[in-house]
Amino acid sequence: MKDIFIKLGIISLIILIGCGKNPAVVNLRIINAQKITEKGGISPIWSPDSKKIAFISPAGNIWITSLESGEMQQITDEVVGAGYEYISWSPDGKKFAFNNENDMGIMNIDGTDRVIVVGHSAASQPQWLPKAKRIVFMLASTYAMINIDGTECKYIGGTLGLAYLGYCSGFPPKWAFSLLSNGTQMLINTTELSRGKDQKVKFFPAGIGIVEVKCESADNLNVRMLQKLKGVVSGASCSPDGKFIAFSHLGYIWIMNADGTGLTQLTSSELGNVKAGPVFSPDGKKLAIVLSKIGDSYDNIWILTLGREKD
Repeated sequence: MKDIFIKLGIISLIILIGCGKNPAVVNLRIINAQKITEKGGISPIWSPDSKKIAFISPAGNIWITSLESGEMQQITDEVVGAGYEYISWSPDGKKFAFNNENDMGIMNIDGTDRVIVVGHSAASQPQWLPKAKRIVFMLASTYAMINIDGTECKYIGGTLGLAYLGYCSGFPPKWAFSLLSNGTQMLINTTELSRGKDQKVKFFPAGIGIVEVKCESADNLNVRMLQKLKGVVSGASCSPDGKFIAFSHLGYIWIMNADGTGLTQLTSSELGNVKAGPVFSPDGKKLAIVLSKIGDSYDNIWILTLGREKD
């Protein structure tokens, strides 16, 4: 497959980072945009070495593509409509965590040794903790964590209405969160209200918040809001160094400091309509997104390379 590159030098940003009265100024921009798929894809996830992307095809199968050679490998062969909805690459690079419309489990990255961890359709969005022994996931409207052998399932907390993600490439809406690389916190996308088991309505601003990954009651979640926004936020990711948070909002990619300051729009309509993502690469140099462009028959996966302007 021939890669398609688009130069986006006109799109740039200036972000303040650091603490104190004289924070450093860092100039970032998108220096390259690479189209990875031609026939659609969702749920892009990076390999730990940042050299490959795994994704789910419109038919619900898992594929892996090499960013160096462009070679694509189909990993699974599921019946259309009964395939995978979400995948996550383990920190050691050996396994995928996944969910489909029926259950959640793990498998080797070549598709072998598929094991069901939670046999329930309400389990979704599994993400690995740093030591690859436990998984954080959504269980209906509650956040939970579990050992990869299916033991010791514990609640982190949650309430109905939190972290609602909008539609992505025709798939049903999901409850969205993103585990930080330190494994002790996660980003969530919030809606304007939620309702716990006690049926009491709790009001949260729409936007992006941060939650500590620790055991709580199933209907309790302490959210520290980082950014209040109008409209649905359809994905958020923290840079591996913990300095920046990138997210998609109203069809564009935005970026801000990890404390919620310096909010800046990173992409324009020239690139296209961002449908999902972004996801930071483990080396922090790139973002994976799902993009809708005029003339394309499918929403495809693209890789955005970040660079810095010269002072």
